Amino acid sequence: MESNASFRLTSDSLSCVVLFVRAVRSALEDECNTSLTCYRVLSHLANSAEGLTPGQLAAATRLTPGSITMALDRLSGDGLLKEAGKLKDARSYLALISEKGRQRLQECDEAFLAAFNAFFEPLTADRMAELLSGSLVTSSFFDETRFEENRYFFQYSVLIGILLSEQFFTKATHAYDLGLGEYRVLMLLSEHPHANRPKHMRELLLAHPSELSNWCKSLVSKGLLAKAPSPGDKRGFIYELTADGEKTVEAVSTYVNAISERPIIASEVAIFNEMFRLLMDNARKAGGFGRG
Repeated sequence: MESNASFRLTSDSLSCVVLFVRAVRSALEDECNTSLTCYRVLSHLANSAEGLTPGQLAAATRLTPGSITMALDRLSGDGLLKEAGKLKDARSYLALISEKGRQRLQECDEAFLAAFNAFFEPLTADRMAELLSGSLVTSSFFDETRFEENRYFFQYSVLIGILLSEQFFTKATHAYDLGLGEYRVLMLLSEHPHANRPKHMRELLLAHPSELSNWCKSLVSKGLLAKAPSPGDKRGFIYELTADGEKTVEAVSTYVNAISERPIIASEVAIFNEMFRLLMDNARKAGGFGRG
């Protein structure tokens, strides 16, 4: 079987991952007043008749115990869950979803599906089939699989697969003292060195002007990016990768492969990159994905 050692997302793919997660978060917060973490917790509790402990939820979602505790506190305060009883360890308990919680979960599912359909609408049926048959969805997220009335909730699996991709990259960039946005800038200039004017960079990344400005200032201060006058434009300027910036792009990519739990094989990489490129191209023509 092929190794995932050569797996590498393009700049477009990473941007698409980030923007999809952002769109889902916005939909859940704006329409249901529910965080993405709380949505995942409710989804797990809905599948467990006996209830789950905070530790079990942390292990299943790969989130920190602190994040799970905050989510449970918020859900409990909103009346969306209840305690099923204390365990031998007095600090632990079983959490159960309440009837109000099930109603909220249904509302969240509807908001999520609307965001999902709007985001992936540009893909043809064949492209969607490629997405759903790939290891991004099918290989390593069985503990977060959802079934609704015996129907496989494949969109939820896509969400988890893409969300974990974002988390892997976030962890890798933090290991090199970078934010995810900063790394997106480095990737973009590594692949497209001539797309170095701020306006062009914003258009390609679908980033807000203030976002891009902050990312670039930070990268310049770290010696990974150089700011230079724009040829033929006395008032303009461009950004260029430094040698350390180029090395960092490769180092983060290598680190992502080392920590990724997702067994995507090399032959799938081109499929995913092309799919995400189509989504980004369409979003740029439309002026963005419409959320966040």
